[in-house]
Amino acid sequence: MRISIFTLSFTLAAGHFGLGQEPPDTNYDESKVPKCELPDPLVCFDGRPVADAKMWQEVRRPEILSAFATHIYGRVPPLTTRVRFEVTRCEPRALEGIATRKEVRIRLFEPADAPWIADRHLPAVG
Repeated sequence: MRISIFTLSFTLAAGHFGLGQEPPDTNYDESKVPKCELPDPLVCFDGRPVADAKMWQEVRRPEILSAFATHIYGRVPPLTTRVRFEVTRCEPRALEGIATRKEVRIRLFEPADAPWIADRHLPAVG
């Protein structure tokens, strides 16, 4: 009963505050969708047709990947840090002697007081 009261109150609140509602310009009519012309994948941006596999690998494929990175996915900023792994504890006879357990701290930033990823346990047969 408690779950259903919570569900009902959440549903009423979501409707009241506009959560879960579609934008007013939502289109359900396929005839209103604008025409979309995709470029020919075998024609370079400068108009040259792709003549062979080498041209595809060296010219056209990089063009398409660059266009996706620019217009769809975005670019990933360059990694400007050096990832470091520090063994903080080592237990050579873990699991009754059948493994070596290492606790490793992963540091993403240079300063010693910078945040780090929690210690991880890495089992290895020893």
